[in-house]
Amino acid sequence: MNPGEQKTPNTGQIPRAIEKGMPCNLDAERFVLGSILFDEALYTQAAGMLESEDFSLEKHRRIFRRMGELSKRAEHIDRATVANELLRWNELESCDGLSYLVSLDDDLPHLPNIGSYVRIVKDKSLLRRMIFASQNMMSRCLTGEDDPATILDGMGRYVTKMQSRYEVAIPLRTPLEVMQSHPGGVTGFLSEGIKMGLPTGFPQLDEKIMGLQKGGYYIFAGVPKSGKSSLVENICINLATAGHPGAVFSVEMSKEQWVARALCSIAEVPLKVYVKNELDAEQRKAINAAVATIEELSQKGTLFIDESPDLMISDFEQRLARAVQEKKIEWFALDYLQLLNTHEDKHMKFYNATEAVTYASSVCRRVCRKYGVSGLVVSSLSKPTDRKKQGERPTYNDLRNSGQISFDAYAVIMIHRPEMFKPGDSALRGKAEAIVGLTRMGEAGTCHLEFRSRYTKFIDNGPLPDEYREED
Repeated sequence: MNPGEQKTPNTGQIPRAIEKGMPCNLDAERFVLGSILFDEALYTQAAGMLESEDFSLEKHRRIFRRMGELSKRAEHIDRATVANELLRWNELESCDGLSYLVSLDDDLPHLPNIGSYVRIVKDKSLLRRMIFASQNMMSRCLTGEDDPATILDGMGRYVTKMQSRYEVAIPLRTPLEVMQSHPGGVTGFLSEGIKMGLPTGFPQLDEKIMGLQKGGYYIFAGVPKSGKSSLVENICINLATAGHPGAVFSVEMSKEQWVARALCSIAEVPLKVYVKNELDAEQRKAINAAVATIEELSQKGTLFIDESPDLMISDFEQRLARAVQEKKIEWFALDYLQLLNTHEDKHMKFYNATEAVTYASSVCRRVCRKYGVSGLVVSSLSKPTDRKKQGERPTYNDLRNSGQISFDAYAVIMIHRPEMFKPGDSALRGKAEAIVGLTRMGEAGTCHLEFRSRYTKFIDNGPLPDEYREED
């Protein structure tokens, strides 16, 4: 398409919106554009935070867009070059000609930083977008073209998109500014800027991953029946017992099943015996004690359960946001990733399971960072079909339909139980490993655990003798 043939979007609503008092600051827009014409080096600063659509007037959008074209071609940005570029696209007249460009930087002071003016333009743009999105949602509700869940999800994803645009617009900071902005300044950062996270209750694992860090997204993976859900369940109980409130989003099990497993794990009573109601006196006493523990956690408000057999991505984020706000949770557990419903929105298509899981993983990573909570997410490992590979320790490359999971996660912990592949070997009975295959902090390595399958409970075996330690 030739420059003169380009079609510009119909933005007639913006000027009319401005007349109605919609959020905008034309002086700030003119100052940004004029400053770039005065000093072309400022374009990079503005372009890192603004898009052409952030300007309220169409002529300002066109001017900024043509500045971008010049910048891509490494050409100078000034009155003459911008006017020429607008002329090439038959837009100079619609921008009120060369005289308007001259007026933009006429008598402007030279400022090395225009960040505050750029922020004003960005803020007003986001306010307008929110208003238009709200109007669109009202229209969809009134026409009834889609079901409520679809409308809510579409609105949620649009709001998320706007938030990401706003976050990207945060100016770059130097390392010194990062430390100075920390509570207590540089001294505060050095004393508590990065510290041990929430304790999992498994000392070996905490040492490897430095605890569950605020905003960290942790994947717990394993082949079917390896105990991955049990380990996460054990960690949830440990966190709640230690006074750290959190929420469990159970997609695989009902809330009754989750609580029953938790009771048996705490009481160390075989789940099969509990389900069949064949408890002896000692076991019933242990179960009653476990009930008292669960009751205490409930009264303290440190453990909550959300059962959602068909949990949609949008519902998950909304429920998590409510839990953070109302219950002040510090962590959440999701069991499990591959069961999140990513197909509820007819406007979003995934061509294979990998794309769907990648999207679900990116949402988990984002909500952890957004709400400042630790996320414990259960995921599947592909079960090896090659007999030679069965029994080998897994790696994070074995994550089923992994996509970008290993790139999203703060740490990937894989559960390995050798006895699953050699059931006749009594020497392997109960032995389990939590393999930290990837971690952003701490170190990769193996944590040696004991798995008491009858109780769905893992036990930390503590430090191994030196002769069994892995070499650094």
